[in-house]
Amino acid sequence: MREVLQRIATGPTMSKDLSVDQARAAMRLVLEQKSDPVQSALFLIALRMKRETDAEMQGVTSAILEGAETLAVDCEAMITLVDPYDGYIRSLPASPFIPSVLAACGVPVVTHGIESIGPKHGLSVKRVLQAAGIPVNYSLSTAAKLFAGSDAAWCYLDQSVIAPELAALQLLRDQMVKRPCITTIEKGLMPLKAVHRNHFITGYVHKAYPDVYAALARSMGYDTAAFIKGIEGGVVPTVSQVSRYFHWSGSDDSLEKIRIVPEDIQIQQSSRSVDLPDGVLQVDECGRPVRSTIDELAKLTAAEGINALKGVKSVMYDCIVLGASVSLAGFNGTGMEEASKTVTQSLNSGQAIEVFEALRN
Repeated sequence: MREVLQRIATGPTMSKDLSVDQARAAMRLVLEQKSDPVQSALFLIALRMKRETDAEMQGVTSAILEGAETLAVDCEAMITLVDPYDGYIRSLPASPFIPSVLAACGVPVVTHGIESIGPKHGLSVKRVLQAAGIPVNYSLSTAAKLFAGSDAAWCYLDQSVIAPELAALQLLRDQMVKRPCITTIEKGLMPLKAVHRNHFITGYVHKAYPDVYAALARSMGYDTAAFIKGIEGGVVPTVSQVSRYFHWSGSDDSLEKIRIVPEDIQIQQSSRSVDLPDGVLQVDECGRPVRSTIDELAKLTAAEGINALKGVKSVMYDCIVLGASVSLAGFNGTGMEEASKTVTQSLNSGQAIEVFEALRN
């Protein structure tokens, strides 16, 4: 590790890039906790400060995959849909409810994450699903059984199950404060693999990331993917403005930009997303959300989301419709209007809430 740090941590003009093998070997030391925690943190921070090369990202990804689990499942196609692990602090997320809606539309979905991670320590998918009574501690083998021969299956898998080495780095990452490259890479993990087609969906904020995620999807073995410019980097776009997503195809490595126009599917809102209730979110002296307030927001989000799944019209309902429609359109290769008809039918008919509550029983 010392030799690696001497290459990458010598300032903005003197730092040298690592080869794939060097980056992989260094990241394995971090994951196996064989390097000093200070050196491990310095390795990840130095990569970020000098900006990771494609080779370095490939090497770190390879190291992470060595300690990650993937299990084949008996279904033809599957979506892996992943939000930022560190959650939300400026809105109530609709994304925890997208997988059940897509499953109700006949597309199996797996999502994964963690309860709390820096730098945000925000409202995560896991916390919302827990508050809604959805199991969040499936093993891979138990989860795989849900998908056997079913087109209406979905589940959440925790990072401690799919990548225990990464999960063990939570304290180190919290102490680092800033996001390392593994924040990007962990979203691309494929815990369950369908027989013929695997489609990856995630969100982004900064314009450079569609290309980064396309390279990640390629490394992870996905066939197709969609990268959505979403609220707080999640998979749900703003419902009040025109947005966009990028469709990636592994067959020709193409990246196509597609406009998202909420009005095209009869969505007209003045708010970008579901606003946080005034005064609920509190932070500690370090600026991190207080656990009790995050728990309260998780309960509020669960209640809003369940009502929307029952067909109750609201901003949450529109966020779910837009997010699920974008996801379905990208997966099926159809227009937004056709996808939204399928999504709204699943919500208004009661299919979506039935699929969601099937896991609670």
